[in-house]
Amino acid sequence: MASDQESLSVIAPIYGCQDGCCVYLFAEIEYTETQVKWVRIAKDSNYFGVKGSDKEPLIWLNDFQNLVFNKSEYQQVFSDFKVCLRVDSV
Repeated sequence: MASDQESLSVIAPIYGCQDGCCVYLFAEIEYTETQVKWVRIAKDSNYFGVKGSDKEPLIWLNDFQNLVFNKSEYQQVFSDFKVCLRVDSV
């Protein structure tokens, strides 16, 4: 990325059941050169009592306040987590 103004936005799963078969919560995450911002959070309508064929797959929460993280610190958390997973699985 050339500047902090350029960003990549993705919708990523952030919470689900332990075996990975169900994902309940999603975040719209915006990445820039220096920051990671959780722009909004959604719940999967398949698991939260919304029925019908015309339902939206994700229900975005109205009162969510952006969460902004330093990108290098954010990435370090995931690196540390991977190390913990390897140690726990041994």
